[in-house]
Amino acid sequence: MKPIECEGCPLYDAPGPVAGSGPPDASICFVGEAPASDEIASGLPFTGGAGRVLSVLVRKAGGDRNYCWIRNSVRCQVPGNDMGSYEHAEAAIQHCSENFLIPELEESPHVKVVVPLGNSANWILTRRGKVGEGIYNFRGYPYVDPVYKFIVLPTIHPAALMRDRTMFNVVVTDLRKAFRIANEGYKRPPEEFQIPSTPFEVEAAVETLLQAKVPVTIDIENPNGQLVVLGFGIMSFAMCVPFVGEYGDRYWKTDEEEAQVIAAINQLLASPDVPKVVQFEQHERFWLTQYGFELGGDWYDIHAMHALAYPALPHKLGFIGSIHTERIEWKSLAPDWSEEMDEVDK
Repeated sequence: MKPIECEGCPLYDAPGPVAGSGPPDASICFVGEAPASDEIASGLPFTGGAGRVLSVLVRKAGGDRNYCWIRNSVRCQVPGNDMGSYEHAEAAIQHCSENFLIPELEESPHVKVVVPLGNSANWILTRRGKVGEGIYNFRGYPYVDPVYKFIVLPTIHPAALMRDRTMFNVVVTDLRKAFRIANEGYKRPPEEFQIPSTPFEVEAAVETLLQAKVPVTIDIENPNGQLVVLGFGIMSFAMCVPFVGEYGDRYWKTDEEEAQVIAAINQLLASPDVPKVVQFEQHERFWLTQYGFELGGDWYDIHAMHALAYPALPHKLGFIGSIHTERIEWKSLAPDWSEEMDEVDK
């Protein structure tokens, strides 16, 4: 007999339920998708092949599964064990999680970090992405919700690693970050973004960086070959210099202001004493030259360096940031410049 909370769930007549496991004082909770046949038989989550992989991952990350909570986003078996093709997936995840998983987590005074394993758990806990969309855009990033007393840090489901081991050590890295946050807490790295309103602000920032003579990051956004934004920064500071306004008009009021801004940025780009760090140097150097900037000093390509060090892994900036920083995911928050410019062209 299933609990009264199960009434109305699309999986009410499916095998289950399988509740959770783990000690009441656990500080970290792993949340999977749904139980399969092994879990239905044992009455415990993650007791099949994916469970064995999870145990290895946790151990390699420096943890002990016996001291962790283990849960699923739904407690009953999905037809065919395939949430991606199940037509009522979203309704089942929402019904089950809102009646069991989320109340359990919110009522626990001990859970500090929740690790969604795969897309289904991440979706119900963060409402990011779509059911069946995948986890790769969000894994490895701490997610901070003011409603929760815990941090959410998604990663790849162990079952996916059984099909392809390429990301195995990446998941270990994610879990190490999760255990570190559970033990030490999470402090978001400081960030300061400036959007200048006068050329003098650009000149002042450039002068500071020229005097520091330390590596400076450079990035441009130029959909359809039009320079929209040029950004430069150091450590936790960045200045984003627009050249196109919100409605597709020019950002700087006069030709003189724009020329003043370009001259200041050119000083930075041309300086032989300031190393430049970019993502995909070939693109940045080509277009900056096309726009008339002079390029001097040493240039370091993060994309190329990462490809040499980890050839089998993705090399996009978002992935690199998820591995080597503690910051939150930002790609989904950034404007899609290609769409913006398409609207302008219409």
